Amino acid sequence: MTSTKEHVDQNGALAEGVVEKLETPNDSIVDDRERPTFDFSRVGYGWDRRYRHEVGQIMASLAILRSQPRRDLTPEQQADFQLKQSTAYLEMDEAVERRDVLVTQVLQDVPRSWLVPDAPEEIDWSLSESLDHVRDMNELVTVLGEARTPGARPT
Repeated sequence: MTSTKEHVDQNGALAEGVVEKLETPNDSIVDDRERPTFDFSRVGYGWDRRYRHEVGQIMASLAILRSQPRRDLTPEQQADFQLKQSTAYLEMDEAVERRDVLVTQVLQDVPRSWLVPDAPEEIDWSLSESLDHVRDMNELVTVLGEARTPGARPT
């Protein structure tokens, strides 16, 4: 079954069909007993501000990508519209990369059940490329967002 998120939420989860399409055995991989863990004790307001900025950039780019051209556009306006959408896609991709670096600054561990089957046994979660082993990044950033709420630091 293909599982995708339908929107970007305040935590930075991506929109359906835009960047990530994931194969999962069920609708959600979240097991309440096994959740990624985060440590926010080494980051402060600056990290939170940068994280929110990247999430905002992702959301703004998605708004552009989801927009439909008016039917009365001239060929030049259509070309401008397509360029704006191409630029938004690139900007969103860059914002996702920056968001992922921020995620790895607080990520401590991800349960094995959240990983692709061929993930290595030892993973250095401080490296953003390690996130490639996560089956559903949308779920991970959702859990991160929940962990960011007051009273949940550190987890």
